[in-house]
Amino acid sequence: MMISTKGRYALRVMIDIAKNGKTAPVSLREVSERQDISMKYLESIIAILNKAGYVESYRGKSGGYTLSRSPSEYNMRELLELTEGTLAPVACVDNGCPRAEKCTTVALWESLDKVIGNYLDSITLQDVMNGNINRNI
Repeated sequence: MMISTKGRYALRVMIDIAKNGKTAPVSLREVSERQDISMKYLESIIAILNKAGYVESYRGKSGGYTLSRSPSEYNMRELLELTEGTLAPVACVDNGCPRAEKCTTVALWESLDKVIGNYLDSITLQDVMNGNINRNI
């Protein structure tokens, strides 16, 4: 499993909006400058986040984006699955495998998928913002 730039940037965007959008909506231009993400790419990411209801958009001169929930209410799994689709380590975990009954490695991949999911479920956007990530797992 490799997290794409879309997934990594979406996380950075959410953190930026959380930190800077407490009192007023954050403009994409500001996020683009702070995060060094092109406006075109940023617009595609924010469209995904907005459509999913993760951010709220405000129009007008002082418009921009705010989070629709508290940072502690978003977990990493939901954010990454939104942008990445599946986080499964191998395709057969999601799509099933015609060789599953004979495959000696399927249990390994299914267990790894559960570990990844449980780990990402346990980490919130707030945890990442605060640096509360256990690196000794």
